[in-house]
Amino acid sequence: MFHGHGKTTEIQPRRVLEKALPVFWTYGFARTTLPDLEQATGVNKSGLYAEFESKEALFSRMLGSLFRHAQRWRTADHGTARLE
Repeated sequence: MFHGHGKTTEIQPRRVLEKALPVFWTYGFARTTLPDLEQATGVNKSGLYAEFESKEALFSRMLGSLFRHAQRWRTADHGTARLE
């Protein structure tokens, strides 16, 4: 959960990973900033750190999810699958 504007909101990790992917794709890991990720995901810095601990951890989790998605796609019916 993160606190923003006086309220507590539940973070949806899968949604954050899906929203972070095009940011990392566009800028690369080194040039992607926390403000870029905050803007793309709608989650503030403290919320991102609470859920993922660091930019590196978020990136690593996103890549793991992407690889799992690719593996499922390769072995399945090629339907749409979400990052998890």
